[in-house]
Amino acid sequence: MKREITEVTTPTLPTQILSRRQLAKFLGVNYVTVSSMTKRGEIPCISLGRRKVYRLDSVMECLKKLEKYEAPQPTTPATNP
Repeated sequence: MKREITEVTTPTLPTQILSRRQLAKFLGVNYVTVSSMTKRGEIPCISLGRRKVYRLDSVMECLKKLEKYEAPQPTTPATNP
């Protein structure tokens, strides 16, 4: 009798769903900032009627994309002609 080998997958944890106010508190910003970022399409949301909710993992992924890295400017000594 042959046994079939099945692939074992690890269960994924459920994502955390936050309200607009909860997300603002988590990020340390004002509620209005979250509202503005949502309207500009900078962070994704799920509309449940008039209510907006946010998947924390999706928001964090979008914030990573917004992250800007500034390369250090080379310092050159001033030369006098």
